[in-house]
Amino acid sequence: MSIKLKVTFTIIISLVIGGLAIIYLLDKSYKDNINLVAEESIRAAKETFNSLERDDTKMLSSTLEALLINEEIKKIFLKKDREKLFEYATPLFKNLKERYGITHWYFINPEPDQTIFLRMHKSTHSDQWGDVVKRATYLKSVETKGFGTGKELGKTAFALRVVHPYYDNNKLIGYLELGQEIDHFFEIMKKQTGNDFGLLIDKKYLDEKAWAGVRAGKGLKNNWADMHDVVLIDKTTKDEHIIDFKGDLEEVVPPAGKVLEEFKKNGSVFVRGVFPVYDAKNTMVGGVFVIKDITSIYNSMKATQTKAVIFLVVLMSAISIIMLLMLNNLIFVRLNSMINTATRVVGGDYQTKIIPSADDEVGKFESLFEQFRTVFVNILNELEKKK
Repeated sequence: MSIKLKVTFTIIISLVIGGLAIIYLLDKSYKDNINLVAEESIRAAKETFNSLERDDTKMLSSTLEALLINEEIKKIFLKKDREKLFEYATPLFKNLKERYGITHWYFINPEPDQTIFLRMHKSTHSDQWGDVVKRATYLKSVETKGFGTGKELGKTAFALRVVHPYYDNNKLIGYLELGQEIDHFFEIMKKQTGNDFGLLIDKKYLDEKAWAGVRAGKGLKNNWADMHDVVLIDKTTKDEHIIDFKGDLEEVVPPAGKVLEEFKKNGSVFVRGVFPVYDAKNTMVGGVFVIKDITSIYNSMKATQTKAVIFLVVLMSAISIIMLLMLNNLIFVRLNSMINTATRVVGGDYQTKIIPSADDEVGKFESLFEQFRTVFVNILNELEKKK
């Protein structure tokens, strides 16, 4: 292979490697940007979720304080007239539910009984009262004689709960508890961010039969078996599959949250992330999945990459042609000229001279070669004379 071909291949290979390196850097920059976008989405979603929890806890606490000083309700409760209490408080509970989204209201007997006296969100049937309360928020209220607050899982749902001792003339007569399911959090978060969300809970904290009953009551397919360790209990998207998850949430998800993967669905591109959800005992019971549509960013990146590739191809071609022309004119043409002159000398043409074409390395070689030619011609002439 000639030097010219070797140089040509070297130039082309170098430019290709350089082009691939630039494309790699563009792709890495895109992935870094997507990771930053996803991390920011997780951080913002987590902050919004916590803010909604704080605001609703304040609302529940304020509402509960108002109920604690309602003397008429207190009188009926002291009489232990369950039917009358339910009848009297129902319009109030209906108003609280419509205006503030309060979904649970409990009257609880004091210790050592610690049983449910009445569930306003259920009925006065015997199977709806009399069970012992063991929830962490209630136990915290018993221990501190103040508010017990936090998120707690029931058999099928996640609810924000607020509990406080119930007093009459400084005498403990029981406890009042208000609760609110947190499903509305995600609708608010979607309106604020445009992202979709899904709440996955570890199955060990739920009741399978109760969950099946809830799904059947809503006319929904029982999704208990869709995932191995977790179940999707709430979502803002119609497509449950984009929230599929395999693995142990406790092992995968750090406290600050984690970016998962990028994926495509129905022509759109999404990135997923998740942050942990803790109950009133500070136990991680599940995770909130954040699904962000990055189609516009992806398309912009692809368009940029396409332009970059076209630009690189044109640039590489131009550089290759320019470098080859320069090498050809500065080196190869002049070398061929010296080769032709040497060939003529060997063939008997002693008159053709090599004139240096430039004051550079090749020009110096041309001068040296001309000196060699002159010496060679003189030696031949001397030999001819001697003959």
